[in-house]
Amino acid sequence: MPARHSPDNSSSCASKIPIAAPIIFTGIRIAAVNAIGTAVFASFVGGGGLGSVITTGIRAGAAALWGDTAQLPEVEITRPDTILGTNTKTCMQAGLYYTFLGGVERTIRQFRRELGGEDFKVITTGGLGRVFENDTELIDVYDPDLIFKGMAHIYSRNVK
Repeated sequence: MPARHSPDNSSSCASKIPIAAPIIFTGIRIAAVNAIGTAVFASFVGGGGLGSVITTGIRAGAAALWGDTAQLPEVEITRPDTILGTNTKTCMQAGLYYTFLGGVERTIRQFRRELGGEDFKVITTGGLGRVFENDTELIDVYDPDLIFKGMAHIYSRNVK
């Protein structure tokens, strides 16, 4: 049975969608695109397509928490009122939210560091991007439909 995804498979939809971002967001030359959901795809696009990061998303992390433990309940993935949880639910929400947000911010800062401080826009998409869009100054644009726009762009370039 063939693998669902190979890191060497350059035709992977996940790797092509971020390529459409600079075209969709006209006037933006270079961008980091974060797709936040079950997995996180952080791709640095434009400027020659310099690379990507793929990691566990907040949904997968949350599912592991309540699915692989005997006593932890399923909780809504949302921004808690405070990082100082006072019960199991709010402790889990704070841990999930702030740990994940910190990882996104660290990834963006590391992109900047490795590119010598190059200025770029950060575009976030995905079902849970909305949860984080207003809680960090590092996200410039949230577009929940970016993946669909990217797919339409790819389709239009391949259909004659």
